[in-house]
Amino acid sequence: MVMMKAVRMRDYGGPEVLRIETVNRPTPGSGEILVRVIAAGVNPVDCKVRSGLLKATVPLRLPWIPGGDFSGIVEELGPSVRGVGAGDAVYGRADLPADGSYAEYVVVPRAHVAAKPHTLDHVHAAAVPLAAMTAWQALFGGTGSASLELMPGQTLMVVGATGGIGSFAVPLAVARGAKVIGVVRRSREAGDKAAYLRSLGASDVVDVEGMGAYAKIDAVLDLVGGDVQARARAVLGDGGALASTVGVPAEETSRPRGVRHVAILTRTSGSQLEEIAGLIDLGKVPIHADQVMRLEDVKRAHQRLEHGGVKGKIVLRVAPDPR
Repeated sequence: MVMMKAVRMRDYGGPEVLRIETVNRPTPGSGEILVRVIAAGVNPVDCKVRSGLLKATVPLRLPWIPGGDFSGIVEELGPSVRGVGAGDAVYGRADLPADGSYAEYVVVPRAHVAAKPHTLDHVHAAAVPLAAMTAWQALFGGTGSASLELMPGQTLMVVGATGGIGSFAVPLAVARGAKVIGVVRRSREAGDKAAYLRSLGASDVVDVEGMGAYAKIDAVLDLVGGDVQARARAVLGDGGALASTVGVPAEETSRPRGVRHVAILTRTSGSQLEEIAGLIDLGKVPIHADQVMRLEDVKRAHQRLEHGGVKGKIVLRVAPDPR
């Protein structure tokens, strides 16, 4: 039996439940591929699953390997796999509740990967999948679920714009021809955050207290929730739309103005990852890895993500980049 190094959790809890262990390397089944992981992205949902917050909706078979996003090299093909070969550089996502990407190898369905963007190394490619797909599906749809249906010439307000999803939503909307207003919380780093968002293409940057200066916005992407969502909803024009990754209010609160609410639940799509890779390679979507850590630093990575203030994504380097 071939072994590999992986992060596993044997119970729910804080970052201390994450441990490096030696486990059996998985084998791909029909329609699946085995990927040698070079880098794995760290997402807020990883922390929520680890803590048990999603236990009722996403039950795990413990012990379990966390992680979704990855970039790496195809090692082995399962039966009935087409369109990819051993040695190909790919990026993608392992979906819950399967074992994830905080490991030297991961098995995923062929449909959940795409060719890695040519202009990115594996570390930066691993920062892309979940955040970029969530932003894409919130703005444009494409998986059969509702979206903001953002159109060229419209104005989009992104609340929580400097995080992982916001860092993709801003340039993706700009590439579609929309005007983007980024919303950040007032802090000592507000100036740096404003400069960061303008580098992504935002036309305006405002703190939460200044949101009321805007009116008749076409669309809002809310990545924060709570009372900030109520403020964001107030700036929408009649017939506007609000999409959120953190829950939306009852439709009745805005039905008289025709405001549409959309709850975003991301679905992994290799075809969307292929489109996103194309935009990245054209230079339309810059990629920001906020911090790169070793796989052995996974506890610290979760602690930093939960503390907040991350611009872009945290990435775990699992193996040396072969480029």
